[in-house]
Amino acid sequence: MLSTLVYLKSKHLLPKEVENEEEITEEELIRRIIEYKKYKEIIKTLRENYNVYSKRNFKLPEKIELPSTRTRKKKATVITKNDRSLNTL
Repeated sequence: MLSTLVYLKSKHLLPKEVENEEEITEEELIRRIIEYKKYKEIIKTLRENYNVYSKRNFKLPEKIELPSTRTRKKKATVITKNDRSLNTL
């Protein structure tokens, strides 16, 4: 961009010669500058989003497989006064 601006400025300052080059008009240059500014804004937004979201870690849920056998529950034994085991103590 800067080189194009310097080129146009030098063309205006130097004496005019007959050239067969394709000349960039000021409207074209302004259009390019506006487009360049749009890209700069988009890049700025993308960079900010990257800085915010790049520190996040994502983990897929794990599938937990349970054992196929059922566990047996132990029956609780209730000791009563009439129980023989108490008499032996």
